[in-house]
Amino acid sequence: MAAGDSLGLEEALRYEEKIRRLEDSVSGLRMSRRILMSLLEQNQQSLKAELEQSQRENNRLRRQVTAYAHQLWELKQHLAQLDQARE
Repeated sequence: MAAGDSLGLEEALRYEEKIRRLEDSVSGLRMSRRILMSLLEQNQQSLKAELEQSQRENNRLRRQVTAYAHQLWELKQHLAQLDQARE
């Protein structure tokens, strides 16, 4: 029976070691997940900030184009008046 006890003890030790390795793996995976989630959140915040900046720039450019178009229209009107005055 001592041989059977020895096999049972060895098997129990192997299982305990396997469990310990699996627990270490799970712990490592949890840490990796936390790191990846943190990186994902940082990336999302960065993209959001970049999108907001792009929208502000787009709005600024639209206002600028509108102002240039208005100036061009006024200059054309002024030129038309000068042409009429010459006639």
